[in-house]
Amino acid sequence: MPVSKTTIASHPVAADFVCAGSLSESATGYAGTITAVRWNVGGGSETVDWAAVQQKTKVLTVYGDEDIIVLCANIPGFMNGSLVKVLGLVGHTPTVEAAEETAQAAAEFDRS
Repeated sequence: MPVSKTTIASHPVAADFVCAGSLSESATGYAGTITAVRWNVGGGSETVDWAAVQQKTKVLTVYGDEDIIVLCANIPGFMNGSLVKVLGLVGHTPTVEAAEETAQAAAEFDRS
């Protein structure tokens, strides 16, 4: 499950929500989401130039230290130069597992 053990124990409804969302998505839908992230949507087969994106806009990366899908070690290489906020005891879905902390990080980022 992509949520942290802490979330499973302390917020079982949030954990069930994430699980239900993951299980209800078809393989085609999931593959489409992954493809949209990897490729320029509407840009044919060209990959996204993340360096160019970072030159044009500020980027905030929020993830949990217990994420088993996106490894913490991979974040700096993915979005070099982005502001990174690591939330403790959180898995792959910080907006569900730590909604207030995620909103606070976004608000602080917006003010910067």
